[in-house]
Amino acid sequence: VDCGATECCIDSLLATELNLPLVNRRQISGVHGQKETNVYLAQVRVPSLGFTMNGAFCGVDLKAGGQIHSALIGRTFLRHFKMIYEGKTGTVTITSD
Repeated sequence: VDCGATECCIDSLLATELNLPLVNRRQISGVHGQKETNVYLAQVRVPSLGFTMNGAFCGVDLKAGGQIHSALIGRTFLRHFKMIYEGKTGTVTITSD
């Protein structure tokens, strides 16, 4: 979960492994500046929330950058939910309230 990210992204290696359709390339920016990335058509489902998101996801180097995550969940996903972050414990709760 990245509440500062405008959009959701998928790991580039996972997108390639899943043979997701490459539909575009575009500039994105983050802490390391601007970078052109592949854009893949994908579907992300979170069964515990009963939510599926379809659309275009930028491929980013999560695994190659040492991250354990396969996706970055940004505000295009979070806008559908209520998120509570408990700073003392690092616990994040996401509900459909």
